[in-house]
Amino acid sequence: MRYKNSYNLEEFIREVLNTPNVKIPINIPLVGKEEIEAVTSVLKEGALTTAAKTGGKNVQEFEKLASSFTKSKYAVAVNSGTSALQAALLALDIKQGDQLLMLSFQQEQNRSLLTS
Repeated sequence: MRYKNSYNLEEFIREVLNTPNVKIPINIPLVGKEEIEAVTSVLKEGALTTAAKTGGKNVQEFEKLASSFTKSKYAVAVNSGTSALQAALLALDIKQGDQLLMLSFQQEQNRSLLTS
């Protein structure tokens, strides 16, 4: 089974479902030429974050699009799912002694420990 350079999500899912005894990986980058060009452009500009000299115009544009898409007043882009979970827990003002239900996936547990 090939995972790398599998840009067609539908093809990838069919291949996984038709392969016996396959472990489904949790992190497979499904990127195409357009995404590679966009990332290359940002890296060449040196504008990876909103703290960049250009103000991180791509990050700001993404946040505006995300805010519009979710119909919310604010949206904040972060560098990972882990950072997103930590920000969400901090925004909820979870305190020591509060009950928190979560999956048995280790990263979520670590995040709750860091925020309490």
